[in-house]
Amino acid sequence: MICKNIGATLISLSLIACGNSADYSDQRIAIAETFVDAFYSFDPEALRRTLLSAEDSIPSILFYQGWAEGGNYKVIERMPCAVDRDGTISCSITVKDDLIGALGIGINVTDTFHLTFADGRIMSVTNSSNDPQTYHDAKKWVQENRSELIDEPCKGFFDGGPTPGDCVRAMVSGYSEFVSSGGDAEGLATNQEPVDVTELTNFATRYAAAWSSQDPAAFALFYADDGSLRINNGEPSVGREAVEQTARDFMTAFPDMVVSLVDVRQEGSYINFHWHWTGTNTGPDGTGNAVDLRGYEQWTFDGEGLILESLGHLDDVEYQRQLIGGTNHNEL
Repeated sequence: MICKNIGATLISLSLIACGNSADYSDQRIAIAETFVDAFYSFDPEALRRTLLSAEDSIPSILFYQGWAEGGNYKVIERMPCAVDRDGTISCSITVKDDLIGALGIGINVTDTFHLTFADGRIMSVTNSSNDPQTYHDAKKWVQENRSELIDEPCKGFFDGGPTPGDCVRAMVSGYSEFVSSGGDAEGLATNQEPVDVTELTNFATRYAAAWSSQDPAAFALFYADDGSLRINNGEPSVGREAVEQTARDFMTAFPDMVVSLVDVRQEGSYINFHWHWTGTNTGPDGTGNAVDLRGYEQWTFDGEGLILESLGHLDDVEYQRQLIGGTNHNEL
């Protein structure tokens, strides 16, 4: 029933008069929500009807829809679409899928659609995701070591290719081979020796307390001399001094920040440290707004039990939204 009403909904929304900017934002958000409905209907014609003015985006987005259907994307949580500072509408959806399942890392990934508008119509759509580093490692391994799996089915990769479902299924097979190989081909990852659960929990508890301590030097001591910390796809902070500076930047911006341990466990080649972060941006030039976020870091250790590499993952769209609009900790 949703699919049948998508075209009519878009037409009616495009005729709504924009009495003020708030009304216009509401209109764009409603259209964006209709786009998300169409995407997860897995009906390409319904999706195409939402993109009548976004022709350049059609090849990649239709391919992605077929990829998502073939990869058995199941919506775990759908966040409301929201207006970003630059006027873009962002819609974030957390999904469970076969690709992450093949890696055996026990997390769900959040995809975010970014939509631009003109005159009440979608003009372009792009997509971003907080895929863990293991995902990118596996993809590179498949491309370099099992290209014969994907060469044919992945023609026109995210650019209008005719067989996105076959492509993602081939990738899932390749990801499973990556895991079976130990994930160490081409030095992409190293096998992590089994870690004592009690020791690991103690380490993670002290690490969370260090994040909350307003003592960046003490925090940096959890890292090897040549250890690194990277957040999402940002530039890594390499070396203990650089890690200390990154921690100082966060602690200065959020003087009351608290990081709590949610869970820590070994998953494949990594130790995954899941955290809950709250704080108020009252540092220099801060917005004065509170943030309340969950995310995780992927750790590898050196021989001395110090962090050699930490890959941090958080929902940057939600982070930016809260920085601007704030959040009530008691509501979350």
